[in-house]
Amino acid sequence: AMLKHIVAFFFVMFSTVSLAGEQIDLTELNQIVEQTNFIVNRGCSGTLVDLKNKLVLTNYHCIDDNVSIVEKEETNTEGVVRKFKSKKYADVILEQNGYNGFDKVSTAMYIGEIVAEQKTVDLAIVKIKSDIPHKTASKILPESMKVVRGEGVYAVGNPGGMDATIVRGIVSNLNRTFEFPWTDNTKLPMIQFSGGIYGGNSGGALYNDGGYLIGVPAAGFSAANFIGLAIPVDVVRKFMAKNCLAEAFDDKADNAKCIEEKKAKEKKSKE
Repeated sequence: AMLKHIVAFFFVMFSTVSLAGEQIDLTELNQIVEQTNFIVNRGCSGTLVDLKNKLVLTNYHCIDDNVSIVEKEETNTEGVVRKFKSKKYADVILEQNGYNGFDKVSTAMYIGEIVAEQKTVDLAIVKIKSDIPHKTASKILPESMKVVRGEGVYAVGNPGGMDATIVRGIVSNLNRTFEFPWTDNTKLPMIQFSGGIYGGNSGGALYNDGGYLIGVPAAGFSAANFIGLAIPVDVVRKFMAKNCLAEAFDDKADNAKCIEEKKAKEKKSKE
């Protein structure tokens, strides 16, 4: 699994930033990293973005081995049997290490279930099944704020298995698009940033100077290791809203109501 994520790193990907306003205090930044950064499937990264619903944001290519297609049958009222394919999800392993100075003193393991995924945008949401002791979730950049080329960023993840690593950089470019084999060659907008990433950073977080999550690091270049790419925050917001998970960034959103309305539309379309 780690090899696949390193291959993804050696291709390309990244995120979005905003005009920062006040710069985040480094003590607060470290608290956010310690609380929200997860090791996903022992080879990737993930970020806690919704405390109430215990949701961890990551890349699809970090959980693709947990997704399988199964064939099912259903019989209608007239006794006609219809075969169809559906997705089956295996549990995802999420971990966080605890340290005392240079000594690793603990590893907390959580089991999560995939509640949203989309290969073509390389994003997934994993919901932690158990109670969690966490007090902080990462703040997703609101629509009212914009990412600007040249502003400072922090890339957070677990490169090469070195968990909770922070790399400082800037937004280098906001006009990139890429077509990746692991997203079925769908054209994706990407944020290019400096500082670079390595295999294991995939699925992590890109923060702006204000401490807002502006993107999800997903790839980089082996020939130019100072270049990183992330999925922009607007793609993240659209993906989460589409899957009725907008409470993570929108105080007016109602996930349960969204799900009810979505089911009603699906039922009506089958009539």
